[in-house]
Amino acid sequence: MKLFSMILIFLFFAPTTIAQTLAERETPLDYLEGHWVMTGVIAGQSITHDLEAEWVLGGHYLFFHEVARGRDENGDPAYESRVYMGWDEAGERLVCMWLDVTGGAGLVPDGFGYGKPDGDRIPFVWGEGSDRQIHNTFTYQRQTDRWVWRIDNVRNGEANNFARVVLHRPARQRN
Repeated sequence: MKLFSMILIFLFFAPTTIAQTLAERETPLDYLEGHWVMTGVIAGQSITHDLEAEWVLGGHYLFFHEVARGRDENGDPAYESRVYMGWDEAGERLVCMWLDVTGGAGLVPDGFGYGKPDGDRIPFVWGEGSDRQIHNTFTYQRQTDRWVWRIDNVRNGEANNFARVVLHRPARQRN
């Protein structure tokens, strides 16, 4: 009985901590919520995609759905992705799971990208510790309410341009 009473006292006075949600952390991702039009060049091809971003699961994750306006031979979008970003408490950094139509590699350890916010930039790296990495730097431009994404394939330390895109809000949604 004495042990039970001590446990009850401990539980009553023990501090309760609730993990801070990503939405409460004040990262550049705060500015990604909403509808965006992405334009630029990916793998040497000019693209236009639509992107919708929203906080999900109680604000613990930022989710975005990206869909190409161009179509493939079957009439399906030429590209589509579903992306989740959360907070890695132990590493004090963002973690990103990028699932897309290019394959199932998003669910393997190298399928997760990590990035520490640096002002209005988030330099994500997929394949940490590997000689084959993907670097995707998200940069928010406050003065124009735009995002610039620079994606490089890095092999043995040498970066090669894969994509340069800009996200802007449709005219009717600008702040």
